[in-house]
Amino acid sequence: MFLTDVCMRWMLAFVSIFLMSSCFVTRSEGDQMLADMSRIKDEIASMQRERYDSLQQVNNHIKDIKSRTSSLEKNTFKQNADTSLEKEKFVSEIQQLRGQLEETQHHLGEVQSSKESATAGADGVGAKDMPLDKADHFVFAKKFYDNKQYGEAIAALDSFLERFKDDKQFLNQVFFLKGDAYFEQAKNADKEADKKALYKKAVLSFQEVLTRFPNSNKVPESLYKVGNSLSGMGFPKDAAVFYEEIINKHSKSSFVKDAKAKLEKLKSGKKKA
Repeated sequence: MFLTDVCMRWMLAFVSIFLMSSCFVTRSEGDQMLADMSRIKDEIASMQRERYDSLQQVNNHIKDIKSRTSSLEKNTFKQNADTSLEKEKFVSEIQQLRGQLEETQHHLGEVQSSKESATAGADGVGAKDMPLDKADHFVFAKKFYDNKQYGEAIAALDSFLERFKDDKQFLNQVFFLKGDAYFEQAKNADKEADKKALYKKAVLSFQEVLTRFPNSNKVPESLYKVGNSLSGMGFPKDAAVFYEEIINKHSKSSFVKDAKAKLEKLKSGKKKA
C-alpha cells in the first residue's frame, strides 16, 4: 500500500511538471513523457497484481493452517475417546476373565471334592486306606463286593485301575466285578434315569472284559449281563445279539439256558406287541 501511494504521488508530480512545462518542450519530448507515463502505469498495475497474489497466498496459507489445526484437534479428541473406550473394554475383559477363573476354580474344587467323596465311599474308605500291595488291594475291593457294598467296591476297584492299569493278573476280574457292581446297583435303583445310567456303566465295564480279555472265563457271564443291561435300558434287539452270541459261541456255558430263555421272552414280547 505504501509503495502504491509513493508511485501515485510521483506520477502526479510528473504530470504537474509536464503541464507546467508543456509550452517549453518539443513534440518528441512530449511523446517520450507519455510513454514513460504508460510504462509507469503498467508497472503500478503489475505491482498491484503481485500484491494481490501475495495476499491470496497468505490467506490460503492461513486457511490451510486453520484447517490442519481443526483436523488435528478432531483427531486428538477422537484418539482420546478411542483410548478411553479401549481402556473400558480392557477393564471389562479383565473382569470377565477373573470371573471365569473364579468359576473354573470353584468347579475344580467341586470336581476334586466329588472325586474324593467317590473314592471314600459311604463308609469313608479313602485312598489312604487302600493296601499298597496289588493282591491285597484286589482282596480289599472284593470284600466290599462280596458284602454287597457296591459303592465302596466300585471306589476300591477304580483305585486299583488307576494304580495298576497295566496289571495282567487281576485286571479282567476287576473290570468284571466293577461291571457287576453297577449291574446290581441298577437293579435296585428307584428312578428310571438312575437305573439306565447304572446299566450303561455296567455295559462299559463288561465290554472291557469282552474286548481286552476274550479268553477269560468271565466272557459268557459278561455277555449275558450286557444283554440284561441293554434290555433294562430298553434296547431288546441289541440285547438279543449278546444272548445269541452266548448260544452260538459258548455252547458249553451254564449261561446258554438262561440266554435261550431271555431270547424266547423277547420274541414272545415282540409278538404281543
